[in-house]
Amino acid sequence: MAWARAVLAWLDTEPAPGGVGDPDGEVSIALPATLSGGTMTLVGMALLAYALRTGTRPSTRTSGSHRAGSDRART
Repeated sequence: MAWARAVLAWLDTEPAPGGVGDPDGEVSIALPATLSGGTMTLVGMALLAYALRTGTRPSTRTSGSHRAGSDRART
């Protein structure tokens, strides 16, 4: 509870700490967050469309279960 009181006391100071309630600060943070979220949404949709179009499924193999070159060594 002490940390909550400390945070509230910090927010009640005059002037308010930078970035808290500051429209310019909020816009400068919201813009990159929106762009990165939109980009990740588009990438995810593109990967889903590719997987549906080609019929591929995610690999169930773990990273350590396949050794490089093991297929060639058996032939």
